[in-house]
Amino acid sequence: MKCTKLFVVAGLTLTLCSPVPLFAEINLVTGHVVSFPYIVSGPTGEVTAETVVVLSNPSAEALDIRIEDRARHKTRTENLGAFETTELAYRSDALVAGSLLFAAERPFIASAHIGIRESGSSGRVLTRISIPGSVPTNKVALPVQVRSPLADNTSFSLVRHMPAGEGWYLKCSLYDLTGDLIRERVLPGDYTAQFVTEFFPDLPEDFHSGNLIIELISPVPQSMMFSTLVLYTAGDKVFTASQTDLEQPGLFSVVLGGFSGADRDRNLAELKQHYNLQISRHVEGSTAATVRTTRGVAQVMARDPRVFSISLNFIVIIAPGALAPPV
Repeated sequence: MKCTKLFVVAGLTLTLCSPVPLFAEINLVTGHVVSFPYIVSGPTGEVTAETVVVLSNPSAEALDIRIEDRARHKTRTENLGAFETTELAYRSDALVAGSLLFAAERPFIASAHIGIRESGSSGRVLTRISIPGSVPTNKVALPVQVRSPLADNTSFSLVRHMPAGEGWYLKCSLYDLTGDLIRERVLPGDYTAQFVTEFFPDLPEDFHSGNLIIELISPVPQSMMFSTLVLYTAGDKVFTASQTDLEQPGLFSVVLGGFSGADRDRNLAELKQHYNLQISRHVEGSTAATVRTTRGVAQVMARDPRVFSISLNFIVIIAPGALAPPV
C-alpha cells in the first residue's frame, strides 16, 4: 500500500492511499461516472472533519450505484428507489482520507460536502467545503491563482484510476495569462494533492494566475484515466474552482452489428466515415474492432443501430507491434 501526503486545510494534514481499478461490471462509456478525488473524516489536532455525500436517483426506476471507497479500500453497492435521495456520512475515530468513485448504468446526482469543526464539546464549525464531482478524463485544465487578489494559493488533487503502462506518464504544464509556459514537470505516482507552490517550488515572484494543464502521455491513447479537484485558499477560507475537461481521443472496443462478415465490414466503413474514426485494429469480417475517438462520440455511437456494443479499451503494457498504427 503506497500513501502520499496531501495538502493542509484548516489544520488538517491529510494522506491518500493507493488505488483500485475502475469497475469491470459497469459499461463506463454508456454509464454514468462521478469521481470525488478528495474526501476526509476523523480528528487531527484540535479539529475534526467529516464528509457527507448526497446521492439522488432522478428516474422512476430503482438504480444500483457502485461505490469505490479508496480511503477505506472498500467496494459496495447502494440501491436507490425511484426518485430516492440518500446521504452517506463518512465519520471516523481516526483520520481517514482518500477518494470516492461512483458508477451506475443510468444517470444519478452526486454531491460531496466536507465539514471541519472544533473537536470537543463546542463542535463549532470552522469551515464547510462543497466538493464538485468530476468525470475521469485524460486531459484537463485547472485555473491557478497564487498571491492574487482572488486567492492566496491553489491546491489540486489527482487520483489515477488505472495503473500506468510502459511509457505512460502524466505531464503537468503551468502557463501564465499570456500563454507562456512557466514550468513543466512529470507527476509522480498514482496520486498527488498539494499546493501549486509546493509542486512548483521555484515559481517566479511575478506569477499570480494562469492555467495548469494535466494530460496523459502514453504510447497508446486511453480515456478516463484520472480525475482532479482544484481548491483556492484565502486566509482561513477554502473554496472550489471550476475546471475544464480537454478530453483527447482514446481507444474503444466496438462490437459490430450485421449478419455476415460483409455486413460488418460495410458497417465499420460507414461508421469510420460518419464519426471520423481512426481504426486501430480490425480483422476483415470479424465482429470486433478497436477505434480511436472521444468518449462523447463513443456515447453517440452506442445508440447507432450498426453498433451492437462499445466499451473502454484499456491496454496497460504494450509489446512492440501489438497495435497497428491508426489508419
